[in-house]
Amino acid sequence: MSVTTTKTARTMMYLGSIGGLLLLQGAIFMGLWNLLSDNLDDITLLEGIGLSAISYVLIFSFKYGAEDYPKNTIPFGRKTNLTQKCANMTPEQRARLRTELVEKCGCKE
Repeated sequence: MSVTTTKTARTMMYLGSIGGLLLLQGAIFMGLWNLLSDNLDDITLLEGIGLSAISYVLIFSFKYGAEDYPKNTIPFGRKTNLTQKCANMTPEQRARLRTELVEKCGCKE
């Protein structure tokens, strides 16, 4: 087993890359804010990182968090109807899904 295939190594790589991208985006956000806002106070790097992290939370909450609500109550939400998707599957697709769930998830038939 290679060192880079362990769960700990992959977790550290993901955290490092996500943290690095967040740091880079925070620096870009800070630079643009300080450059374009003449009458407002300048922000620090930590505030730029915080604002970009909050923007991610808001964007992804509107994009993925609205699946449990009716479509007309949240303007940006998408509603996926799993029951309808499963009802439209052919018997071959159901059998393939069942075998994949047993193999990958350990689900029992």
